[in-house]
Parts: sequence; structure tokens; C-alpha cells
Amino acid sequence: MRYLSILCLLVSCTPTGPQNQWTEAQWPDVADDSSVADVEICIAPPVEEGWDSQNSGPLTGFFAVEAILKAKVVAFTIQTRQYLLLRLNQEGTNVRQKVTVCDLRLPSFEGLVDLRIPPAAQALIQSKAAVVEGEFLAAEEVGAAYTTGPQMVMVGAEIAGDPVTGELPGPESPSCPADGESCTVDEDCDGFPGVTMEADVLLCEEGTEQLHIALRTIVDLHGIVGEGFNSLEGTVSPVLQWSVLGASHECLDIASSIELEIIDGTPFKAIRVDGRNGSPINLDKDGDGLVDCAEVNAAMEKELVDWTTPLSGE
Repeated sequence: MRYLSILCLLVSCTPTGPQNQWTEAQWPDVADDSSVADVEICIAPPVEEGWDSQNSGPLTGFFAVEAILKAKVVAFTIQTRQYLLLRLNQEGTNVRQKVTVCDLRLPSFEGLVDLRIPPAAQALIQSKAAVVEGEFLAAEEVGAAYTTGPQMVMVGAEIAGDPVTGELPGPESPSCPADGESCTVDEDCDGFPGVTMEADVLLCEEGTEQLHIALRTIVDLHGIVGEGFNSLEGTVSPVLQWSVLGASHECLDIASSIELEIIDGTPFKAIRVDGRNGSPINLDKDGDGLVDCAEVNAAMEKELVDWTTPLSGE
């Protein structure tokens, strides 16, 4: 697999020395919610069923999740927040869980590389929610352990074999369908393989260029149920992988591949945002009984701003 090779700019453009930290200020902003909401998904996601239950337990509902991700690139450490939306349906110790990636950010190195997720790709990622079900709750009580298996969101590709561990397709891979082979999918329907990201790179003199990538993110939650069944807190073992399938200019393909290593044991915290169980936070502004990513992302700058965790250097 070829990981995003433009990160090799760090090897030649940055002096060696103590570890450097890039904080969220140097990471690209997610597109505003209105532009994401206005984007039509060209490949419709499957219809979901089975969320309504008369026997739902107290953990049932919607939670906003903040995870602080740290990663290593060569001798450098980068960090950022990721925002997720968690929907739970609890019956006894069995829980059905849906994870939606509301705000996915890719690495940016000030003055060297700035990657942005355009509205079409962000809307696609939000539509690719992962759903799992199992005996995730150790007991029906506050303080009980809550442990899930891996949940994957993948865009721009189909994997032959295990989609969680299988190798992402590369620039020479065929378009889907491809019998017995990992293949690429033009999921944002722009005529290029994978999904398209925008990139501003120091060596690109013509302005913003485009990278076409396949991307996979995996989360695996290990937490404890908080007071009133209104929170979860613990660690997540995240995976963030991507493979470059093509680029709009050769200036984006300047070096050999390098891997972004996500540091294990990333802390996460989840807070109830649907007003149930006496929770003071209710982000269901339109009264439809649901909470979506637009409502969560907006709340991170308003109702939940004091709940978020400052990053180093902020």
C-alpha cells in the first residue's frame, strides 16, 4: 500500500531535532454543516432498520464523542480532535451501536502540506456509518465496562478478503467490480477513482491540487458507563489509513511512501446529547427525536465548547 507520499516533505524540508507538535490550529477545518447537508450522495447508503424497541435500557440514545488522536510521522508527533456521533440501543447487556464520523480531519503541516476534505467527501464519510451489535455492556449499572469490537468506515474502495485488515487498493488497482481483487470505487462520482481531497503543497506552484484516495478508519471503544447512564469514557484504538490512487499534478507525488502511525490508547469521552435521563444537553433542535452530525458539529462551538479538551499548545 502506498500511504500519502507527500508527507515525505517533512524529511527534506524540516530540520532534525526535538519532537515537534502540530495542534488543531494547523489542521484543516471541516466544511461548514450547511454545505455538507446540501450535498447529494451519489451512491445511496443502505436503509437502516431495527432501532425502535419497547424494551430499551437507560443507555439507549445519542452521544457526542470526542477523541484526541495522536500520530507519529518520522520524528514528529501530530495531534487533533475527532468528533463522532454514537447512537446506542440497549437491551440488557446487548447493545446495538452506530458510529458516525462527523468531523474527519487529515494531517496538515504549516507551510508544507494542507489537506482539506471537500463537502462531497465529508457528506460521503458521514453517510458511511458503521453499525455493530453484541454483548458490549458488562452489567446494567453505572460503572460497568463498555467494550465493542472494531467498527470500520471505508470510502473509495472495496477489499478482497477481510475489509478491516486487507490491503487498500493502489494506483494500479482496477475499478470495481473486479472478481477476487481489491478495487477502487468513484464514490463521490467526480470521474476519478476513490474520493477526492483538496491539497495545497509547497512544491505545487499552480495553487490547489486534488488527491484521489481510498480511505479507511476504524474505531474500537473501551470505556466505563458514567453517572446516570449519560456518559462513557475510556480509550479507543483508532486506525486511519489511506492510499493514493491518483493526483492532479506530479508535484503531489514527489517522494517514496511513508506511514502515518496512530498512537494506541487514544482517550475518548462521550456525553449524552438527546436530553434523556435528565441530561441537560438536548441537541435535537428540530424535534424529530434524532441527533445528526450537523447538530453535533454546531454544538462543539456552542453548547459543548467547555466540554472539549484543550490540545497541547492551545
